[in-house]
Amino acid sequence: MKKRIDPIKKNEKQDESNNNNKNKFLNYFLFSVIISVILLFVVGFIVLSVIKIVPQRGKIYKEACDYLDKKQYCYAKIYFDKIPDYKDSRDKSKEISLLLTGKDDAIFSLTEIDRCYSVNSSGSISFKNDFFVDSGVIILPDVVDDILITSIASKGFTELEWLKEITIPDSVKTIGDSAFKDCKNLETVKTGLLLETISQSAFENCNSLKSITLNDKLSSIGKYAFAYCEKLENITIPSSVSSIEDHSFLKCFELKNITLPDNLNSIKEYAFSYCTSLIEISLPKNLNSILSYSFSFCENLEQLEIPDKVTILSENALMNCSNIKTVKLGKGIDSIKNYTFENCYSLSTIEISNNISTVGYSAFKNCNNLKSIIYNGTKEDFLKIQISDNNYNFNISNCIFK
Repeated sequence: MKKRIDPIKKNEKQDESNNNNKNKFLNYFLFSVIISVILLFVVGFIVLSVIKIVPQRGKIYKEACDYLDKKQYCYAKIYFDKIPDYKDSRDKSKEISLLLTGKDDAIFSLTEIDRCYSVNSSGSISFKNDFFVDSGVIILPDVVDDILITSIASKGFTELEWLKEITIPDSVKTIGDSAFKDCKNLETVKTGLLLETISQSAFENCNSLKSITLNDKLSSIGKYAFAYCEKLENITIPSSVSSIEDHSFLKCFELKNITLPDNLNSIKEYAFSYCTSLIEISLPKNLNSILSYSFSFCENLEQLEIPDKVTILSENALMNCSNIKTVKLGKGIDSIKNYTFENCYSLSTIEISNNISTVGYSAFKNCNNLKSIIYNGTKEDFLKIQISDNNYNFNISNCIFK
């Protein structure tokens, strides 16, 4: 006789078995989660430890830049070429901990961010070559570490080829020697209201420079200051500048408009040489000297009037101005020096005073179109002029006496 199974008891056993299975699954799941967390922690610790030892390159994202912005150190994304050594750092007030995703998908853990500016005790600022600003735009602060910025250090920003635009604060009085030399992509410079000195070669070879503002306080523009700024089109020299130093605007090929102040007294050697886009220029009435090669090779210059107060027009001053057609020399000039107008092929008319006593060797060499010499004096006075060799067209037959 078969044993009868109670259906109620059978169901109770099944429920008990199911509950046991559920408890086993939950225990296994919790154990797996705990093991996974422990493994992740151990692996993460090992990875971060290794990366801390050999950080080579990293990219600072917005959180880092926000921090640096508050400290007036940077104004855009910054990249490291190398991670500085922070072991000996004593400045704990600027500590910051960040996990940064690097250019090569590495993760860096930094305890402190180095500044992109270096400032000495006298307030001279420079940019550290370990950094570059992704946007190419820098707005310099006027205070760093409670030090007022008063100057741009010599070679402080030289060869920053990524730099496109810079704003210099009002507190800066001096831009040092070669401060921005060879910043080949620099296009725009905004100077402050108190700038007094642009030193030698400050912007030399800034091939892309198109615009720079110069304020009324500026009193000195150094040698080669803007030499080889090939894209510079316009320049207004402030009234406080009394001299254009030698080679200041050499080979500014696109320079079309030059405004000179009334109290300018000297234009020195090669100052505007090879400004091949220059068509005309008005020289100030108080100018007293135009030195050698100052306007040489200005191939598109068409005319020039030299004021009466100019007493020195040096050798080669207008050499190879091949398109110049008319020149008027002021009463202050008593001698036309050697090679002054050599290779001025288009020169057809020149006006001179009766103060001219000598014409130097080859002063008018190859001026084959010179047909009109307007002479403010008598025929007898003209015949007294000592004319050196190689000035074939400078003769009495081409004179018009006034």
